[in-house]
Amino acid sequence: MIFNSYIFIFCFFPIFTIGYFLISKLNLKAGNWFIIIASLVLYGYHNLLSLAWLAGSILFTYLFSVLITKKPSKGKLFLVISVSANVLLLIAFKIPGFFEVKADNIESFFMPLALSFITFSQIAYLVNVYKKSIKNYGLQEYLLYVTYFPKLLMGPITEPGDLIDQFYKKKKKKPDIKHIVAGLRLMSFGLFKKVILADTFAKAVNWGFVNPSVLSSADIVLVMLCYTFEIYFDFSGYSDMAIGLSMILNINLPINFNSPYKSTSIQDFWKRWHISLTSFLTKYVYIPLGGNRKGTFRTYINILIVFLVSGFWHGSNWTFVLWGVLHGLLMIYDRYAYKFRQKLSDLFTWICTFISINILWLLFRAESIKQWWTMLGVMIKCESTALSQELVSIFELSEIRLLLNTFFKEDLLSTLHLLYPQIFIIAAFIICLVPKNAYETKKDRSVAGAVLAALALVFGILGMVGESTFIYQNF
Repeated sequence: MIFNSYIFIFCFFPIFTIGYFLISKLNLKAGNWFIIIASLVLYGYHNLLSLAWLAGSILFTYLFSVLITKKPSKGKLFLVISVSANVLLLIAFKIPGFFEVKADNIESFFMPLALSFITFSQIAYLVNVYKKSIKNYGLQEYLLYVTYFPKLLMGPITEPGDLIDQFYKKKKKKPDIKHIVAGLRLMSFGLFKKVILADTFAKAVNWGFVNPSVLSSADIVLVMLCYTFEIYFDFSGYSDMAIGLSMILNINLPINFNSPYKSTSIQDFWKRWHISLTSFLTKYVYIPLGGNRKGTFRTYINILIVFLVSGFWHGSNWTFVLWGVLHGLLMIYDRYAYKFRQKLSDLFTWICTFISINILWLLFRAESIKQWWTMLGVMIKCESTALSQELVSIFELSEIRLLLNTFFKEDLLSTLHLLYPQIFIIAAFIICLVPKNAYETKKDRSVAGAVLAALALVFGILGMVGESTFIYQNF
């Protein structure tokens, strides 16, 4: 059960919200147990094996957090054991075939949902307990931190103390109409991003990677741009919905996206894209390695290590590893050439950054490094600039045609049909580059904002045809 499904929007979340506030009014801790149970139901809805793994992982990690607290003389040993176990399990699941079970030529094992997010959350908790940055909370508090459903599947990765304490404030246990309105607004925009934008771009991307041999240079450019916007609107849409859902419950989650495609350098990009992952890797990997405190060369090595970890966190395919290494090298270049870059115009550095991001997203999506390299070669040669008709037709949505029919004549619509891909790309650019992001305007109560949110909700609901998974849900 995911956020962009009818059962979640019209059944699970309304029932949960009403039940949560009613139970919390009677007993605060009972309301918190209600959150935990609902979160586990949501997580195990499609796969009970994932739920069994989650339960085992939580109990194991919490046990070691207790041992770290009860036996401080051996705290470092227990920390190393528990963190290593979490990391090794992550590695084991990430490596293809590690858990391969063959029976009658059938490979039968599974990848737990949100494995990477849960692993990093648990490591953050263990390290904070060891450093005494937080007290070792009780089991209920720990379960709330790990399983809280708005951030369970795809983050943001939160600091334990920042999240846990919010569940025990009585003033947060009463419905707040301002928070509900702001939360619904964020949910509406997030749903629109996912269903109308990300899922449409995804169809074009999937078609391109299913038919790589017939792609023209123009097709590859379009597919590359489509994936750039697909992954943005997919993850940004989820983050908006997660923060919106949480706002309705009076729980604050941190911003995870800050208009990353406005970046004028790769360094700037990683301050804006998946902010919680960047913060985690900085705090728990980069700084413990020495950060920038041990000389320039060591700093560059530390940056490469961080981005290797980031690449592997996304997957064990060599495409992810190379993607991480190349981002690391660009980060090193940004630091090395900082003074030189300051002399360049913002427009020029933005263009260079956006092109770099696009090329690396194509690598991120490719099935192999060879496929990525081949597609780049075809694109650079520019031998054909014609778009495939099958690719163009993907962008002709019934919802968009209904809207255009209201304002344009039929003969003009036949011409606009050929321009649908361009219209989508231009619209995506405008949304990413012109307005403030949804998080920054979450408290907007203008009439125009309300109308836009209502339209986004209507189009989002109309566009839901079955469940479509979020990209980062599989990491």
